[in-house]
Amino acid sequence: MLAESVGGLTQAAAPPWLVGLVGLGLIGYGVHMLVAARYRRLVLD
Repeated sequence: MLAESVGGLTQAAAPPWLVGLVGLGLIGYGVHMLVAARYRRLVLD
């Protein structure tokens, strides 16, 4: 599903900087989720 979305951007008339920006956003989101998972505190009653 993700590959289809990025593939659609590259096949469309999207400029290369926009494809790079989307890629950086996805990488940033991945880093954010890794950090959130590492430092998340679970409260068990």
